[in-house]
Amino acid sequence: MTVSTNNECEFSPRFFGLTTGSFNEPANAMIASALANCEHEFLSLAKLNQLLGMTRHSPISEGFFRYYFLSAPAEHPYAIGRLMSVQPKVHVSHIVSRAQFEFGIRRFLADALLFFPDIEQAFQELGEKTYEQIISFLSSKRFDGQLMQQRGPAFELQKIPIDDRYLISELACKAYSLDESPDPAVLTELLKAYTQLHPGDKIPLKKLVDKAVDSASDYQLALSLPVGTEEVEQEMVGSEAEIREVVGRILERFKTTRVAASKNTQLYLSGAKDLDVYVATSMRRRDDFRDMAQNCETIFSDARLRPFHLRYFDPTLSAARGHEEKGLLECIMVDSAKVVIYFAQEKESWGKDTEAARGLMQGKPLIIYTPSTPAGHQRLLFFRDIHPLSRLVDIKTGIVVGAIITDDLMKVIELLVRIFSNKMEYVVEHTPLGNLRLKEYLTGSVVRLATSDEMLDWSLKQYYAR
Repeated sequence: MTVSTNNECEFSPRFFGLTTGSFNEPANAMIASALANCEHEFLSLAKLNQLLGMTRHSPISEGFFRYYFLSAPAEHPYAIGRLMSVQPKVHVSHIVSRAQFEFGIRRFLADALLFFPDIEQAFQELGEKTYEQIISFLSSKRFDGQLMQQRGPAFELQKIPIDDRYLISELACKAYSLDESPDPAVLTELLKAYTQLHPGDKIPLKKLVDKAVDSASDYQLALSLPVGTEEVEQEMVGSEAEIREVVGRILERFKTTRVAASKNTQLYLSGAKDLDVYVATSMRRRDDFRDMAQNCETIFSDARLRPFHLRYFDPTLSAARGHEEKGLLECIMVDSAKVVIYFAQEKESWGKDTEAARGLMQGKPLIIYTPSTPAGHQRLLFFRDIHPLSRLVDIKTGIVVGAIITDDLMKVIELLVRIFSNKMEYVVEHTPLGNLRLKEYLTGSVVRLATSDEMLDWSLKQYYAR
């Protein structure tokens, strides 16, 4: 026997902890009759526990009954109203309608999917708690918006012109670093290429760059030369002095930028404990840095986020001494952050994918933003509906967690507002395979999943119980 007031999904009392199995007909008949007549013969805690006993479930506490069936708390880790198309009226002493019963079931299932590795464990733990204990448990899952507001704004970061942000990249550092010689590598390689070409007239700097790339002594150097000269590649040069002058202009900006970015890194590390959002991206070209800087500005300067005084890691403002330390820095930032935003671009990278997976496997909300282009929309569908690893397992809890995917930057902002104000909206659905899904309402992304595959469910419990 299933209970449903609309076509969104079907529910059965078996979801009070039992994810597989069937009921004998007398028990089902009693449940069907009790729910069909509850508007005339109210369903009390005693009657509900008797029905649970008929289906071989443990009885629920008065606190569980009161919290899930007789109340609609205004303060919760998310907004509960979206769980049904129309939120029913809740009687304060009995279940008086099927809609009231289903509303309680949906709320319990949403909490179970969000905060427990399986429905059965959620029922066992929550079903024994008092009302006050349930309130306390769920309050611990909320973001403390008042505390975030009271902390005030973070220390101001060093400003870096948007056109100079690319100079913090590892490739720019490889091109302009003075650690091993009096001249930066980019200048040494360009002068070498100029000598080899012997041009009679002035030529675009790009011709020297192409020649230098072909002759570069290592792969990273070959990658760094175009990055380090992209903004001046069309300038005409006809002598070693002119090459030195062009490179020298960028070198001075590089030095200033690196100093500022290094100071910002110190600020990020010193405040890691309070970091709210980590931005995962892969940037190669100058335009990548510009676009990323503008996206961060659009998101985090929004008036709706201002009251939270968000601490966020802007990858266009931070630099490390080398790639090894950069990796350690990013691990600390991902692990410290409460939310991860992943920017899907034309090309992905091992580093960015690792950061996203690391955040998701710690149970953090992961927002994947794809460009709002036809190609970007196809990637949205790929991440949201096709790629199996858009859902991973929290390695500490065994909870199946999924990414939130959107191609609308305004939705990224709205999602952050909802996350930090505990106003996320979810829908519970039952799939044709019998799985239970929790979908984020704004984007339709599956953020939690309970499988009906008995062997897989058993294996998940066995492995993550350790």
